[in-house]
Amino acid sequence: MTTRLGFNVEDVDARERPKWTSADLGDAMLAAALQHATKRGKPRRDGSVDVNAWWRGGDDLNVRVFPAKGAAHDIKEGRTYNARDFARVALGMTLPEMVERYGRTSSTPRPSPPAPAPPEPQRPTPEAVGAAWDALCSRRTHESPAARWLDARGIPARLAWSGFATLDGAAVRDLLASPSSPWLGRYVDAAIVAPIRSARTGAVVALQARAFTPATPAEKRRTIGKLSDEDGTPRAYGRPDHVGAASLVLLVEGLVDTLAADVLASYADGVVIVGAVDAGGMPKIAAWIASHSTAPVVVVRHLDGVEKDGAGQAAADEAVRLLGKRARHFAWGRVGEEPGLLRRLLALGVDAGSHMKKGFDLGDALALAADEDVRVSTVASSFLALVGAPLSQPGGSP
Repeated sequence: MTTRLGFNVEDVDARERPKWTSADLGDAMLAAALQHATKRGKPRRDGSVDVNAWWRGGDDLNVRVFPAKGAAHDIKEGRTYNARDFARVALGMTLPEMVERYGRTSSTPRPSPPAPAPPEPQRPTPEAVGAAWDALCSRRTHESPAARWLDARGIPARLAWSGFATLDGAAVRDLLASPSSPWLGRYVDAAIVAPIRSARTGAVVALQARAFTPATPAEKRRTIGKLSDEDGTPRAYGRPDHVGAASLVLLVEGLVDTLAADVLASYADGVVIVGAVDAGGMPKIAAWIASHSTAPVVVVRHLDGVEKDGAGQAAADEAVRLLGKRARHFAWGRVGEEPGLLRRLLALGVDAGSHMKKGFDLGDALALAADEDVRVSTVASSFLALVGAPLSQPGGSP
């Protein structure tokens, strides 16, 4: 099918595609950034605009988009993106798809420079976020959309001790006020929301919503609140404030893997789950654990798919380095003569091979096991043996 710009978006190498200038690509990048970013700075004299890295949950103005050059620079990551990389990383699209959705051809009149950004809306306070979480929890039931979504993925909602709720919008808008979080309306009755806690106090000071059926990868998740305290203390899923009393700490990545680890670790005692919002946050949380706990730590990273750039592996490696000899990577593959989780799943009739191109994580392991009618307790037994936690009563207390 030919698009309005005259090319097939599925055929990146088509001979008859339009000729894009750097400015054409830059226009598309800027339009996409202004639409998806939750924070933006005032346009500069050269036309560049600073935005937050919404695709990795960034809160600060760390990304500068240069429309005239068709490029963007991520100050925090120290990385410069051309248009193709920006489309892939920030939007989950191909270059033609980005231009088709957000751009214009070089024959179209060039738009005027963007108007100055409106005043920055007031960020919700940690107290307001905590109140919103309490209100959402008061509405949670085992039949809620979020509980059904977890159960469908093989994650028994009753064992997801870190907490979750359905984002229904009404209570959150009342408590946070819609001008401070205008995206909330898009997720009414359509997202699972999980708490992000201060590692220092354990208070719920931020929330993250994950859409059940996002329209694009860029709209998959949204964050309310910051990912660190004012003094720099990290914030995380799970119970980062309990690491001092743990016999074993599991450092995992992402909302779903935190809840999946909750379920698997509920069959053991003394295991504390700490979840980084994304792979990039693992080293900072690892540094906190290193100074506040003497327990052994297993770092459970996502297995990257073929299109990933290796940033997740690098972040997990750095987390293990910061924690020293008491830390190790989770054994997805073989460890000496012992099979890792993938091989153990295969022995149970769960073949993850066809899923590896897109990546693999604990949530995927439970989902595939459920598809094959393998009991959660059976997967937990294999998992706990690999992390070195003795099996206790099924579904033990958190």
